[in-house]
Amino acid sequence: MQEMSYNILKNLKSHEEDRVMKRKCLSLAASLLFMGLLALNGCGSSSSKEGVAEGISKVSETACTTCHSATLEKLTGAPVVANYIASIHNLKQVGCQDCHGPGGSHNGVGPIPYPDPTSPKDPAKAQCYNCHSDKASYALSKHAAGEEEFGQKCNRCHTHQGAVLASASGFTGDKAVMDALVGAPAELKADEGEHIKCNTCHETHKPNELRTVVNWDPNRNGKMDQFDLCTSCHTYYKGDDAKTIVTSGTGTYSTSAFYHNTAWYRVLASTHWDNPATGVGLSSTTIEGYVIRTTSANPCFDCHGHEFKTNTSNLIRNDQGKYVLNTSLEPTIYTDWAKSAHAGKLLLQKYAAQENYKNADGSYNRSTAMTDGVMAAGVTGETGAAWEHYDWDASSRQDCQLCHTATGAANFLSNPSGYNPAKNDFRHLSGWTGTLNPDGTFSNITPSPQNELLYCWGCHSNAAKGVLRNPGALSFTYSNGATATYPNVSGSNVCLACHTGRETGDSIKNSTDSDGILSFINSHYLAAGGQLYGTTGYEYEGKDYANPAYFKHDKIGSADAPGTGTNGPCVGCHMTTPNSHLFTNVTKNDQGVITAITSTACATCHTGNYALTPEKLTEEEEGYQAALEAAKAVMASKGIYYSATYPYWYKGPNGTGGAYTNWAQLYEFANWKNVMGAAFNINLLIRDPGGYAHNRYYVKRLLWDSIDFITNGTLGDLDMTSTIDGLSISDDLKAKAKTYLGTQRP
Repeated sequence: MQEMSYNILKNLKSHEEDRVMKRKCLSLAASLLFMGLLALNGCGSSSSKEGVAEGISKVSETACTTCHSATLEKLTGAPVVANYIASIHNLKQVGCQDCHGPGGSHNGVGPIPYPDPTSPKDPAKAQCYNCHSDKASYALSKHAAGEEEFGQKCNRCHTHQGAVLASASGFTGDKAVMDALVGAPAELKADEGEHIKCNTCHETHKPNELRTVVNWDPNRNGKMDQFDLCTSCHTYYKGDDAKTIVTSGTGTYSTSAFYHNTAWYRVLASTHWDNPATGVGLSSTTIEGYVIRTTSANPCFDCHGHEFKTNTSNLIRNDQGKYVLNTSLEPTIYTDWAKSAHAGKLLLQKYAAQENYKNADGSYNRSTAMTDGVMAAGVTGETGAAWEHYDWDASSRQDCQLCHTATGAANFLSNPSGYNPAKNDFRHLSGWTGTLNPDGTFSNITPSPQNELLYCWGCHSNAAKGVLRNPGALSFTYSNGATATYPNVSGSNVCLACHTGRETGDSIKNSTDSDGILSFINSHYLAAGGQLYGTTGYEYEGKDYANPAYFKHDKIGSADAPGTGTNGPCVGCHMTTPNSHLFTNVTKNDQGVITAITSTACATCHTGNYALTPEKLTEEEEGYQAALEAAKAVMASKGIYYSATYPYWYKGPNGTGGAYTNWAQLYEFANWKNVMGAAFNINLLIRDPGGYAHNRYYVKRLLWDSIDFITNGTLGDLDMTSTIDGLSISDDLKAKAKTYLGTQRP
């Protein structure tokens, strides 16, 4: 391998010496890069474009090809013109001078305005950026912001020349080979400091093709693809056996020491790998990271674009050379997501594990032990039960896959009417197998011990560009023929797919059960959209649940609520913040008290006497929780006890006595639905902790009517104050519940 590298460099050197006239053209070979991934917009042909350098005229394109047909690209030896003719640039009539500038003063030996159109160091000369939409994100990326000096061993991935040379001459992932590949040649050292450019990854003059990394196919699919190219530097697998790099030690999935192995945030697998040995049902169930969809054509661009910047590391080296917390770290959409509930708060668990390696002076010991410790940390039942609790990719959980897997979410949101969970393909998960049938469904499924989180590509059809999937207006059918229909609210349709519950109160009303003895019908979790639109609760006959005319929360993100955006209420409230992908619109302190309202939508409508403050919102939240405690206490006074564990309602306190199933026992068969309806409403709202903000009118009415009916089996004659005063809850909860519910039905 080392000899091959030297020979390539020697041949390049003699090639330049033999053809002086072509010397300028060799630098020209470092051009045109990531065009193949992006659409060209209005670039036109060179014969019609204005010259980009003042005072220099254009020449016929045939003059370029006359000299350069025999020219070879500097590092790879590929023919310049032949590659160009086969490229998308030629098909789009983008000529040589469109990228390199007018050739009137060139003629093979003179100056040409832009010999290297790809240079990110000088955006004024980076002609690629004139047409390609990712220019802004790439210009700010770490690939574009390289260091001035590189050590010999770093050239492989930190310089354009080193990366291209390694692609051409082979790379196995072995440290000794890497050292030999870029450690010695003076010719390479002379070019040190030129960092990653467009044509580091894309073939020069043939940018619709990625560079081929010789002898590197870690996903073992027999072809060169994006995963291979990216992991040739962002190493994820060992080259010899495709085992994942997950620790710096000698474990089952480990490799020998590799670069940056004392910096967990530079080890891709520390956040992009879920250990099958800690899967569902095992002694320690943890989701250690995102699972790369290696079966996808664009597994890295499933989430990333040309910005290449996540800011995952929260450590920085201070003036004393010690690693300390970076208090000025700027969050990114990636760090926001990784801290969110959609990611099971994965990144917060990584940061917590990092704290185990903190010194008394506040500095941190970067070490292989830290890397191992952070790699082992991940999502647990406490931080992400929605992702950790079951083996969601099993055939027995297909009904759950829409909301509990990224694969199910993506397939449903792409085609709600045609969604069939049996077609969900989890072959990117370790150990998942199934027989693919002619109709596209899978049978004979063996589930994987790995679990997905709600990845970027679950909600986005193009995450790099922020393009959401577009399911349109949604409607759902539940048990017993119950239905719910929601308006078309643009981007918020994506949210409603999973935040409207799995049952409604009508699922109880429509039941034909003959004796009122049956398992509790469960609303499921976080049905915020159902409360917002007043569709989910058990509504008692003769009672009004319509929203007041002045209620506007369901109009947020539309023309009916100017200044709140265009993507509907979910996005308007939860994503108009500096940290959009945390999906929270307030901040709280360690005691859970609201300290700030971060959503910009709130202040648009809540002004003057109706202005929201953290104190007012906290008071409302505490009143809501107190009212729920009062409702649970009323149920308990009738022998129906709530527990946080499924099926939630029991014959005895704290989940004892067995599940409560005889709903006709309290007020006879004629009223069993109203009894279960009260239990349904209370459970529904307990599992929507933001219900007080989503629709304060609807949730108060559901609570009032549920307490009213359970108290004496009738509706309309409740003295709420005396009822709450007689409950076995604290005086503080009584006071807050009475304030929240008032003395008359809302």
